[in-house]
Parts: sequence; structure tokens; C-alpha cells
Amino acid sequence: NRAHFLVPTIESVLQQGYLHIECIVVDGGSTDGTLEVLKRYGDRIKWVSEPDNGHADAINKGWRMSKGEILAWLNADDVWAVPDAVSKAVEYLQAHPEVDVVYGDCGAIDAEGNLVSMSYLHEWDLGYAVEFCDHCIPQPAAFIRREILEKVGWLDVKFVSKKDHELWLRIGLAGNIRHIPIVLANARACPGYMAQQGDITAAACVALTKKFFSLLDVPDDLKRKKKRALANAYLRGMDWAWQDGRHWKFVLAYALRATLMDPTNAINVFNHMRAYVETDVAQDASLRWAARGLALLGFTRRGLQTIIRQMRGTNQPSIPNLLGDRDIEWSWIASQMASGPGEALDFGNGGSPLGLIAAHRGYKVTAVDLEPVQWPYVHHSLRFIKGDILKLPLPRDHFDLIINCSTVEHVGLAGRYGVTEDRPDGDFAAMARLRELMKPNGAMLLTIPAGQDAVFMPLCRVYGTQRLPQLLEGFTIEKEIFWTKDNQNRWVNCGKGEALGFKASAGSWDPLQNVYAIGCFVLRRC
Repeated sequence: NRAHFLVPTIESVLQQGYLHIECIVVDGGSTDGTLEVLKRYGDRIKWVSEPDNGHADAINKGWRMSKGEILAWLNADDVWAVPDAVSKAVEYLQAHPEVDVVYGDCGAIDAEGNLVSMSYLHEWDLGYAVEFCDHCIPQPAAFIRREILEKVGWLDVKFVSKKDHELWLRIGLAGNIRHIPIVLANARACPGYMAQQGDITAAACVALTKKFFSLLDVPDDLKRKKKRALANAYLRGMDWAWQDGRHWKFVLAYALRATLMDPTNAINVFNHMRAYVETDVAQDASLRWAARGLALLGFTRRGLQTIIRQMRGTNQPSIPNLLGDRDIEWSWIASQMASGPGEALDFGNGGSPLGLIAAHRGYKVTAVDLEPVQWPYVHHSLRFIKGDILKLPLPRDHFDLIINCSTVEHVGLAGRYGVTEDRPDGDFAAMARLRELMKPNGAMLLTIPAGQDAVFMPLCRVYGTQRLPQLLEGFTIEKEIFWTKDNQNRWVNCGKGEALGFKASAGSWDPLQNVYAIGCFVLRRC
């Protein structure tokens, strides 16, 4: 029952330059006009409409009907992004006979087909995928050899959600998966058949991890990570249960299991729960008890981190992540902040001390955030306003200093900080508004995620060679500095090219599972 999206999907297949394509549409008995759409294509496509045993069963049916050596599938609202998507995949597989699955990058489009975000993906790593329950392969952009499917088995029909994720683990164990840095497909970023069913997806995260460890040929190094992998599966399930439907019973139950399964995960669980509550508390007063509880728990966090580091041991290899990012950003902004007097705007201040530092420097500070902030201090030159920077009636040409620390990348991304509607250009609109608020000779201190251009919904944007110049339009750069992580998980200065070419990963609510470069700027209004 997705007839309104079916034509673009089929057309994206029929418009491929590769000639040897079978387009098979498997329908489970739609009643919304799907059959009328299919009949219009005549013999250009094959189709069947009959009851099936779910989505995975329908895909398996289509694959078995096919004759080709390379298989793929598009959901009814997915599209191949370019006319040579299939050609690129086939050429790669022909040139690399040892590869069983090749996948490219994938965009997200809205109901009208407009590109709203882009995800540039990292290379497949089975160990990482298992340990962190990480699903880094976009199904619309993946192409699979029939031979490997016949070896490991088709999609498991028991999985209503995460069926592709479960398949990638089996293939990754038995075969070879590679990534090519080319945009091959677009997935529809609008509610689908799994909307608001995060509880089902959460359960699937745990089920697929348990199934993987039941396989006979799991190597010993992965077997030793079983408990941690299951703990992280519960952690990932928490994200899905909260994000798709606010299934709080699942969230709380999985938080407990993630901690009991691996006590060193306690900080990760805390970070996830804090992100959920901070996002929802402004909309639901009944959750204020949770916010207070997390605030109290936060006082013990530093000691808990020390205990956990001791439990994990000092010999555990470092995985680059965002540990210490605020140290870099806050210290750099403080070092570049000229002394007042003057008017300062702390945009999206959250719990940072930067507004207080500006007040100490002699500024009269206005701090703005979407959510209420309760500082553990009072300063006569520091005031807070709750609201949207795009809507607040702040005076133009007023501020000598604007602090924009790790904030603008979130503007317009629904699903966090109480934002319910996507605005793809929200970051550009915010920068334009801030430029209006600056005095002609004013300064903006800006820090943002840097790397290859990407949007990680609903967490943040990452700015690279395409989006960064657009973000800075209307400003002159007085100073810029970039940071990235080395192989010992330390922040180091780097060149602009290295930072903007960095391949970011930001698919988790937990900053210790994400990584990107950092760009720091002193900007002046043009």
C-alpha cells in the first residue's frame, strides 16, 4: 500500500543504463491502486500480487523468481539515485571476484523526492558491527551475489525489522563486503510501515545479536565479546524504542539489561538516558522526575568513570571517539574571547560555562536555548531566554560577540531538543539570523563537526567541502583551526584538507561511539 511512491521507484530501475536488469515487483495484496500502477508497465516488469509471510518472505520470493547472478532490492519508496548505479556496482563486482556484497553511499529524500540529507558511510568491519550492533550498510545501495545468498541463506522471515542487518552479519562472517564511496541510492525519509514500532526494532537488535553468536563458525576473538555485544545490542535497542514511539517500558528494561550484561556500560546507558530525557522533558512535565534523578546521578558520574576505566583495564585498545571534544571547543573559545564591555549572545548554551566566562570578561550576556537551563550559579550580567533563535524578537545589529559552540549543526533536525519538524536548511537560516543580530564589527566564535559532508539524523550535521562554504556565507574568516583524533584517541591539530576529508561516524546517542573532526572559527560579519 505505497502506490503513491511506486512509480518513482520503478522508473529509477527502468532508467538504468545497464541493460540486463530484471525488475520484479512482489506485492502482498495491496488495495490502494498498486495493481493499476503495475499493469501500466506491461511486459517491462514482472510482478506478482498474493498474500505472503511478511516483507522478508516477499523479497525472498522475488529473488527466487529472478535469474541474475547479482541481486538487490528496493522498498516501495526507495530509488536508485543515478542512472549508472547498477553499472557501477556490476563493474566493481566484476573487477573484484572475491567480493560478495558491494554497497555505496545513500541519501534521504522527503515525500516529494527532495534530497534532505546524505550519509557517507564507513567501511564494513564485522567485528565492529557485531560488538556495537552497528548497521552501516544501506540496503537500497547494496548489491549481493546470488552465490553468497545460496551459501548463507536468504532473509530470515522471523525478522519483521532488521532483516537486512541480520543478513549482513551472516554474509560478513562467510564472505567479503566492500564499500565504494559513490552515492547509489536514496531512501525515503518519511514514516513507513515500521513507524512508531521501535519496540519491534529494539527486540530485533537483541535477537540478531543472539542469533549471530549461535552460528557455528564465529571466530574466538568475537566469541569473547559476546557479553559486551549483547549489552550494546540492548543499548542500541534503547535508541530505537525511544526514537520510534517513545516505548519507555522497553527503554528502561533495556537500560537495566545493558548495565547488568556489561557493568562497564553504565556511563553509556547514563548518556543515552540523559539525551532522551533532555529531549522529552520540555514537552512532557511528567518526565521532570527523571530529569531531577539524572541530574543527581550526574554528580557521581566522574567517580563512576574512574571505576569503569579500572574495570576495563589500561591495556584495552583505544577506539577514536568524541571523548574530550568539549575540552577542545570550550578552551579554544575562551582563548579567543576578547574582553568586554559589550553585549554577548550565547546561542544554544545548554550547560556550558562559556556564557559565564563572557560575563567574567565584562560582557552583558544573553543565553538562548530551546530547553530550560538551570545554572548552579547566578551572575548579574548573565540572563537566560528559552526559545527558538529564528523566532525570538532579539534586536538587530546588537551583539558584539556571539558564541556558537557545537549548536548550529543541530538546527532543524527533528527528533532532538524537542524539534518535531525537519528543516533541511535550518543551519543556514540560523547563521543568517545570527549575522543579522551581530554588530557590523562584531565577532562570532564558532565550533562545528567537520568531515566529509553528512547528516546523521537526528543527531547532527557534519560539514565538509560542500556544506561548510554555504554555512559561512556572509562572513569573513579571521581565524580557523581544525582538530582530529589520532590512533591513540587523542585530539591533534590538523590541516583543513585532512579535517574536511575525515570520515565521520555519528549514528549513536552515545558520544563515545561517535567520531568526527572539529572546526573552530573566528568570524566577522561581511
